[in-house]
Order: sequence, then C-alpha cells, then structure tokens
Amino acid sequence: MPPSFPDNGTVPGGDEAAFAAVTPQDVPARGTFARPAGVFVVGTGDHTYGPRGRSTYGAAKRAGMGVLPVPLPGGHSRQVRRAGLVTPLPHLARQTGLIP
Repeated sequence: MPPSFPDNGTVPGGDEAAFAAVTPQDVPARGTFARPAGVFVVGTGDHTYGPRGRSTYGAAKRAGMGVLPVPLPGGHSRQVRRAGLVTPLPHLARQTGLIP
C-alpha cells in the first residue's frame, strides 16, 4: 500500500524538500514541459478532494501545460471516474497529436 500523506500541514518524516520534489503543486512550477497534456477530473460535489484537484489544475495551467479542467456532476464516485475517462479523450488526442 502506498504511503498516505496527511492533509494537516505535516510532512511524513519531516523532509519538506523531499515532499516538494514530488508534489503535483510544486513540480509544474520548476520548469517547462514539452507538450504535456492532462485533464483534471473533479466531481462538483467532491468537497474533500475537489479543492486539491482544482488547485493542482491551476498550478499545471500556470506552468504552461495543456491541461483541461473537467468538472462533472457528483462527488468522489465511480460515476464521476467513469465519465472522467471518456469526456476528455478528444482533448488528450489533440494535445498529443493523435488528431488535428
């Protein structure tokens, strides 16, 4: 099972630099990326993980990544995940050059 990171402002092991080296919030700000493409699927009713998803989308967008926000009705659920796999496919295909 992967490690769980608490959402209380503490870093496991206390190593802030190691944590910042891999967080989705910090990685985009460190450089430029060649043709990155991504989507951030967030259930509009997901009050637990939704804010973090929107914040990470903003960090990626500011770094110049070709990202798309995909807000979908629902919470942190199977229905949102299912629609989140299908809805952004045209965007990803354009961003990666699969279609014009």
